[in-house]
Amino acid sequence: MKFMTLLFGLLGLVTMAAAWSKEDREIFRIRDELRAHIEDPDQSFYDLLGIKPSASIEDISKAFRKITRSLHPDKVAQKLKAERIAAKKAGTFIPGVNINKPPSQKEIRAAVKVAEERQSRLSLVRNILSGPERDRYDHFLRNGFPAWKGTNYYYDRYRPGLGTALSG
Repeated sequence: MKFMTLLFGLLGLVTMAAAWSKEDREIFRIRDELRAHIEDPDQSFYDLLGIKPSASIEDISKAFRKITRSLHPDKVAQKLKAERIAAKKAGTFIPGVNINKPPSQKEIRAAVKVAEERQSRLSLVRNILSGPERDRYDHFLRNGFPAWKGTNYYYDRYRPGLGTALSG
């Protein structure tokens, strides 16, 4: 009797350990990254693309293309220059910024880097919403995302160094 109780307890632990699939952990990771980089942490992937949850794959692709057009490196540089000119015309003062000069190459590179990071995150969101992972994402959106993802989620982020890999 004690053996059967122990066996059922271990089986229960095994099923809990295998609760999150690789795709689930990918959804959690992308959601965590987006929550760290957007203003509204409760924003869903659908809100990020500006579409309804019932949107078709074609609507998702259209919304993605519309957003990423503004994130193209040339567009980002033009937008930065236009903002600087508008600030100069309006006479507004931005602390630490000389509005009489065009943006420096360093400022342009920083803005382009931010835009590229945002575009890559949006690409991941589009892939999830356009693929078979959409059902899993909708499930977590309806039922809530887990607050604790288990040690496997954190282990996937661990990358051993050369010394650790060699010593073993």
